[in-house]
Order: sequence, then C-alpha cells, then structure tokens
Amino acid sequence: MRREHPPMKLPGVWHLLFRNKPAHTPVAVWTHLTQTDRRASRRMTVGAAMFVGGLLLMIGATISDVPSARSELIVALQLIGWFSVMFAAIPVVRGQRQAVRSFREFLNEHHGLICFDCGYILKGFDDDPLVCPECGRRAGRLEIQQCWHQRLVGFWYKEPIGPGVG
Repeated sequence: MRREHPPMKLPGVWHLLFRNKPAHTPVAVWTHLTQTDRRASRRMTVGAAMFVGGLLLMIGATISDVPSARSELIVALQLIGWFSVMFAAIPVVRGQRQAVRSFREFLNEHHGLICFDCGYILKGFDDDPLVCPECGRRAGRLEIQQCWHQRLVGFWYKEPIGPGVG
C-alpha cells in the first residue's frame, strides 16, 4: 500500500527570520536549512531586508514634510525604495533554489535515507523496514526514498534520489 505525501513547501522568509519552523516543513529540511546551509537562509533574509527597507524608504519619503527645494531628494528616495522592493525577490528566489539544491545533494549523499519525523540519517542500517533509532518511525527503504522524491518534485527537481527511485 503506497502512501501519497503532499509536496513539500519551503519555509517562508519570515519563518527564517524569527526561527519559527512551520508545520508544513519536514524536520530534516528545517534543520538542514537553519543549521547546515546558512548561505541560502542568509540570501532569503537579505531579500526580506531589502523589501522592508524599500517600503520604509517609500513611506518615509512620501509622508515627509520637506520644502520644495529638496523635492529631488524625495524622488530619489522613492526611486531607491521602489528598486529595493522590486529587486528583493532576486535574493529570495536564489536562496530558495540554493536551499533546494543543497538539500537535494544532502539527500543524494545519503541515498534518500533520512527520517521524515526527526531528520536522522538512516544510511548505515541493514534491516528493512528501517526503524529510526531517534523517533521510532518504521518505513521501508524504497518508501522513504519515494516519499522524499514525491515531496521534492515541484522544486527544480530532475534526477531521482537514491537507487531505484523515480
């Protein structure tokens, strides 16, 4: 009996900023993103900072009471704010791609044998079904690999995880 698993969703930028794991993100992904792959996390945080900074510049320049002699300064601040807001998506998307690529490499390195519930690496165990020593979850090797495969399909994912999955 094959279980269908919902597609995985990456944590949002605000979750990363406040270190609050969302319910839809597996523990293994969250741990990898916040502890192992800090570069992707930093890229998404920079994008969020650019967005908030741009909004603050636009709002501040719009509501300020500056004499008309400095109207060029207000226009310049508003333009900088607009560009910051528009280009804030670039580091966020690049950070998400980096996170998925890094986690996919991590999965491939361990042949996709990583527990969903706790993120424990199950690669060295011989028995099938595998029992996670940390949380007690039981699952077959192929089931674990197929589950990760199903969850990663929507994220720029092309090659299978581990042998015999696809």
